Amino acid sequence: MPFYGICEPSGNKSINVPGWILVWHDEFEGDILDPEKWKVEDAALIKNNELQYYSPDEVYLKNGVLVLRSRKRKKGNRLYTSGLVETKGKFEQKYGRFEIRAKLPEGKGIWPAHWLMNAVGTWPPEIDIMEMIGNDPHTVYMTNHYGIYPNNRLEGKSFTGPDFSSGYHIFTLEWEKNEMRWYVDGVKRFSTRKNIPHVKFYIVLNTGVGGVCPGAPDASTKFPQYHEIDYVRVYKRDIKNTCILNVSAHNGKVIADPDKERYPLGAKVKLQAVPKIGFKFSNWSGDIKSKKNPIEIIMKKHLNITADFKKNPKAPLLISRGKKV
Repeated sequence: MPFYGICEPSGNKSINVPGWILVWHDEFEGDILDPEKWKVEDAALIKNNELQYYSPDEVYLKNGVLVLRSRKRKKGNRLYTSGLVETKGKFEQKYGRFEIRAKLPEGKGIWPAHWLMNAVGTWPPEIDIMEMIGNDPHTVYMTNHYGIYPNNRLEGKSFTGPDFSSGYHIFTLEWEKNEMRWYVDGVKRFSTRKNIPHVKFYIVLNTGVGGVCPGAPDASTKFPQYHEIDYVRVYKRDIKNTCILNVSAHNGKVIADPDKERYPLGAKVKLQAVPKIGFKFSNWSGDIKSKKNPIEIIMKKHLNITADFKKNPKAPLLISRGKKV
């Protein structure tokens, strides 16, 4: 019998996965969503005839969980509000393992989704890790969108199992050069070797209300609805004789030279920390401890390195911000 993980109160904190290296994750601990990782939508998006306004106040953290709330209320000429977060411009990756643990909302007209959108800016491709139509909370959908619009195509499969709105479940995509595999609670439910995309994607988590798929809510739909996400974890395949360099920064960025997805053993890499206006470099932390900038490292193993910055009281003010130029 497959493991469904129903009604677990908190997430599995065992992050290691054999054959994969963790490169990016958010466990949603603390009180505020990390703005270095996530962009929160604030718009009435025009797509799929959806009825919601994506409002920032419908996105919040509570008890180690990211909550996307959906309510029946007017905003921006829409009858409903809901939440959407994405990593666009903050984190993008080609290939890898994408794992999300969540408890889904339900009801007529409710449309939760975990998906990947390509960073090139065209559509398709798109990879749907999980979608659910709220009036059937026992069924989830896994889909690969491909082709060239308007001659776009899709390939996918549905899986019917437990009530995905009654407890937490793990939805996983393993995307490699020649194959994509979808898992629900660790059990493979769909795979394909056709039409594999080969560009970087970013992560999108949202709950749509209404639209062409679920239809509009009706009198049976209960509000508010809560899409609760325990964690998001992204991995790269562990390949022999290669190393992964995972760099991050708060209040700045890191430039790697050369900048590669993988490095051969012994490769030399120069790292330059560049602060945002109003900050200055403090130190490197993680697997490398140093106050020098830039630094040169030798790739002997997988490395996680963070550039730390602190406020610079002597920094110039950007007086044009928010004003016409």
